[in-house]
Amino acid sequence: MVTAMVLGIIGCVLSFISIFFAGWLSFIGLVLGILAVVFAVKAKKSSGQLKGRGIAGLVTDIIAIVLGAICAIIYIVLLPAIA
Repeated sequence: MVTAMVLGIIGCVLSFISIFFAGWLSFIGLVLGILAVVFAVKAKKSSGQLKGRGIAGLVTDIIAIVLGAICAIIYIVLLPAIA
């Protein structure tokens, strides 16, 4: 559960940073968010329930995926306009 939470937090941070600095970081944040969801589901199956850290991990995973996807789409659309 801790792995999912840590990956979710790192994915959120990278996706947020990609808004201001490097757009390609959103792809890394998106991948980390997806990996975090996989780890959260795996932890839920092994323990049977999600508590505290597990729920926080799942929430940060979803935020990382959504924010990473939005930033990746913006990066793909705006990259040709800038160059």
